Amino acid sequence: MASKDLKTIVAEMAKVDPRQIGPTFSLSSPAFASSLKKAVLIASIRRNLGVDCMRAALAINFAELEKMVGATPEAVVLLPAGHTAALPPQPPLAPLAADAKAEGLACGIDLELVESLPEASDYRTHEFYVLNFTEAERAYCSAQANPRMHLAARWAAKEALRKCDPLLSAEPFGDIEIIREKTGRTFFQRRSTDGTTRLPHAVSLTHTTQMAAAVVVLPARRRMFPAWALVIVSAAVAATTIFLCLKK
Repeated sequence: MASKDLKTIVAEMAKVDPRQIGPTFSLSSPAFASSLKKAVLIASIRRNLGVDCMRAALAINFAELEKMVGATPEAVVLLPAGHTAALPPQPPLAPLAADAKAEGLACGIDLELVESLPEASDYRTHEFYVLNFTEAERAYCSAQANPRMHLAARWAAKEALRKCDPLLSAEPFGDIEIIREKTGRTFFQRRSTDGTTRLPHAVSLTHTTQMAAAVVVLPARRRMFPAWALVIVSAAVAATTIFLCLKK
């Protein structure tokens, strides 16, 4: 497959003619607004231009994006065009802040449209999915009748995790894995240079063919987290998902 230039990458995401892409072309439109869309842009730049430019998510217009992609600071790793590579190893999890030990709990919720994720002939090798999901996650979802639906639920769970726990807000999605037990129960696992660590956050996923949702809860350390609270929040998310689908 031939590599695309930066203007073509942006034009295809915005669904406009490449001739419309000029220096002032805004990257604040709905085509680039969400963190998911920004991740798709970064993955496409990586595959087609051989540049790992995470700062691309901060670009406000095409001129800024060109400047960021064209720069070669230490944070930008040049790769052979059409190839992907794992992100640099991440340090071990930082200890919980003092105020995180207080009574109470933290909660994160996220909703994602299934159609927002890129289509792929092979979800196990597509650059976006390689960057943001582990090999086991891609294998499981690819084996399902609708891979994007299951991948969208896992993306929503990882977004909800970031909202729930600020200590994980910069964690690469490719280092966070959702493990599914035989019982159907799911939990988070973090991969690092020290191996894998099971995270204490409770997670619940749900999806329809159109939308996926997840809720993540971090229980207080000083007491057992009441299971009924997660059930209530999960039910609320499911109800919201169904309501939004019926409105379409």
